Amino acid sequence: MPKLSVILTVYNMEAYVAEAIEAVLNQTYKDFELLVIVDGGTDGSLKICNEFKEKDGRISVIFQENRGAAAGKNRGLEIARGGYIGFLDGDDWIEPDFYEMLIRALEEENADIATCGFIKIENRQGLKMATFRGEMYVYTPEEGIAETFKKDKMRYSPCNKVYRRRLFEEVKYPEGVLYDDKATTYRLFHLANKIIYLDAPKYHYFIHSDSVMRKPVTLGNFTLFEVNEDLIQFLEVYYPNLVDLAQKSYLEECQKLADRIGEDPRFALEKEKCLRIINEKEKDIKTIEAQGK
Repeated sequence: MPKLSVILTVYNMEAYVAEAIEAVLNQTYKDFELLVIVDGGTDGSLKICNEFKEKDGRISVIFQENRGAAAGKNRGLEIARGGYIGFLDGDDWIEPDFYEMLIRALEEENADIATCGFIKIENRQGLKMATFRGEMYVYTPEEGIAETFKKDKMRYSPCNKVYRRRLFEEVKYPEGVLYDDKATTYRLFHLANKIIYLDAPKYHYFIHSDSVMRKPVTLGNFTLFEVNEDLIQFLEVYYPNLVDLAQKSYLEECQKLADRIGEDPRFALEKEKCLRIINEKEKDIKTIEAQGK
């Protein structure tokens, strides 16, 4: 039984997926299984993944009709056997000691989640190892959630983290929601006893022309409203001190979305909703700040 299950989601990643798989196989931490979820697609990704499967018994390749990244992660969770869970996108890259570093910290601190920094890259040539500077931060669930709003140390992405599997007994990724990571991370943090952050950018996140934030706006972008409203309702119950941070984050995301919509007439009503939310949240924030004085 492997200690770690790495769930690699793939959709039309022919140009990158071999490098992602090799990055997992080259890990200094060896006690893992690699679950490659090929979520449909029209290129040669499945063929490449199956070729790796034939060479290494730790690899399983599961093909499913295209249902989205959240469905891929959920499928991996259904069949994972490890006590620890890690996620990886098919176009990203991790350094050789990535999992060893996170699992060591998780076990030494008896934590439920360990995470580290990441580097955004646009050119995959000459990828370099990061230097671990040694700083480690230990957070309570409330502190960890607060950090996600600051967008400094903590991020919503599951890919730069290792989780204890038990957390996913209560949490699954919402399918059909573009912001499934944001919809899930705060719930996982809430269930954790503590969260470790290591100041080591060992996850390399590749930004390219097909990245979500570079694609044209679609109806999927407007799941932003539902995800943020659910988050704020959750915080009002469990962490009321964080509502102000959540309101500010929601306002900023609506502003960015409104800017991306621009003058596109297809989404005039949605832009109007963005602007209305911005106005409402500004009033809410002022009220909260006034009450705190």
